[in-house]
Amino acid sequence: VVKHGNFQGIWEPGFHWCMPYTQIQFLVTQQNFQFDVPIKNCPTIDNILIQIEVSIVMRVRSGEENVRNFCYKTSVNQLNEQLDAAISERVRVLARSKTYLEAYNIKGKEHTDEMVNYLNSLFDSKGVEIRSVIITNVKMDESIADILEEKATYGVALNALEKKKQFYEIRVLNDEQEFSLKQETMTLDRVMEEEKFKLSKCEIEKLQRKILADTQKIVAEVNEKTNAEVKKVDVRVQLGAQEIRNETNMIKTIISAEGAAKAKRVIAEAD
Repeated sequence: VVKHGNFQGIWEPGFHWCMPYTQIQFLVTQQNFQFDVPIKNCPTIDNILIQIEVSIVMRVRSGEENVRNFCYKTSVNQLNEQLDAAISERVRVLARSKTYLEAYNIKGKEHTDEMVNYLNSLFDSKGVEIRSVIITNVKMDESIADILEEKATYGVALNALEKKKQFYEIRVLNDEQEFSLKQETMTLDRVMEEEKFKLSKCEIEKLQRKILADTQKIVAEVNEKTNAEVKKVDVRVQLGAQEIRNETNMIKTIISAEGAAKAKRVIAEAD
């Protein structure tokens, strides 16, 4: 916005009050805009001339200083000429590094990052930001294009065959690895089963030894108790027998005494 030719500032979108003689000198968009450049007669490394069509996406940088630089440091025509010259130079350098077969496949953004950085370094002071550079098309002489198309078709078929071959080789490798894995798994399972069997056998033997030891202990305890009872019975029997002998001797003594006394009375009576 200017007044009497003097810069007054940058107004954002919307309603504004202003004094008389105030003018909008430039209407600057903040959106991206596109600049298309067809670059003809680009020689490849094998000296075949091609045409490369380039699309530049850019915008005016935000900020008052950048907008003023864009409006006052360059005109639209100058910007077009400078962009054309700068991008043509970089694209020709790119084309010169490729064969015509390679140049046929440089469409897109894959080869343009360096161009974006180069253009931003040139136009930064003019308030312009280059967002992307896209190679939209590569044109050649029709006869060369036909040859390239045939080679590309052959290349696609060859690539498909090569992919099938690689897929087959990978499948064979995967099958071998899967078989090897299964074999290792079976071997590991067998070893684990053997270890389990050994462990079970050891546990059974341990249990058998424990049962045998417990049985022997019980038998020993029973034998000990039996022997003790037998000894007690023997003692009681011996005591009973001695008592009987003592009683017998006592009876014999009494009978003998009574017999002797009776004999004496008989003799006495006889006398």
